[in-house]
Amino acid sequence: MKVSVCHADTGGCGFYRMIAPATVLKNAGLDVTLDYQSQSQRAKFKDGRMVSIEPTGDDVMVIQRPTFPEVLDAIPLIQANGTKVVVELDDDYWSIDPRNSYLKELKAAGQENAPTIMKKACELADMVTVSTPELAKLIPNKNVVVLRNCVPGYYLELEPDYGDNWELTEGKTVVGWTGTTKTHVGDLEVMGYSLRTAVRKADATFLAIGSDDAWRITGFDEDETVFSEWVELRNYPQAVKAFDVGVVPLRQSRFNDCKSYLKGLEYAALGIPFVASPSAEYVYANQQGLGLIAKEKHDWLKQLNRLLTGDNTELIEAGIAFAKENTYEKNAWKWAEAWSSLL
Repeated sequence: MKVSVCHADTGGCGFYRMIAPATVLKNAGLDVTLDYQSQSQRAKFKDGRMVSIEPTGDDVMVIQRPTFPEVLDAIPLIQANGTKVVVELDDDYWSIDPRNSYLKELKAAGQENAPTIMKKACELADMVTVSTPELAKLIPNKNVVVLRNCVPGYYLELEPDYGDNWELTEGKTVVGWTGTTKTHVGDLEVMGYSLRTAVRKADATFLAIGSDDAWRITGFDEDETVFSEWVELRNYPQAVKAFDVGVVPLRQSRFNDCKSYLKGLEYAALGIPFVASPSAEYVYANQQGLGLIAKEKHDWLKQLNRLLTGDNTELIEAGIAFAKENTYEKNAWKWAEAWSSLL
């Protein structure tokens, strides 16, 4: 089986959904090519429409998060060349909060119709792969396969990299969150001031990676918390390893209910106990032994106090055990199995 994997980016989305599993499969001997946004170079256009595309000889082509209108011409042409087409999505792009900066980025790039294009691409594809069962319910295709996110095996062996935050966090218990409030609109707010109360009570420190306004949203005084700029993906897990406790607040919405438990899985692999909102995936993760659930604002205080004052050995060990079974090294075959089922 020859497969071409067309990842949408080289960041977290492209890495976790496409690059990581494809690399493991390639190293195992599968004929996989990582192709980053070069498909249009093989196409011919007439009157602004794609009319032909050079055959690649692939059995399967996986197209991640297709947002350009040309893809709606490309998919039937690729299929006519004898190649099966898989569309890969990892979020509910039809329920994004209007305040989310991703929509602003799409508009700036002239791609306001991207959600509609992704929907039509799903309809044309031979298969759609997604990250969660809830997201699978929204896909307009009869052949949808859930491939849950994993982590690379080396995440389980990393040492923390405190970077410039070492002096600010030394001797302190660190409660951490990663993300940008530009896309996580309204998420931090679900904790109310429980995070602030728990951190102050334990004489701990709150470290936010990626958002310089997280302190204000969570009710801390200015200069009371520690902020880190967003770190590159290759350095990200070691930076997160600096956390002693993690939080995954998600406001109730269809978009968040379709999100995966990836952040919690990252925490678990790095030996970090965490508290999460009761989205569908985090309830599932909690049933597997990962993290604690906070249904209401007062539950955040209760669960954070538990992690900041108690013995978390059992929770950490359960998380590591789950993470060991959910590495790409152990699960990449599921991607290959899904693709090969089309042949």
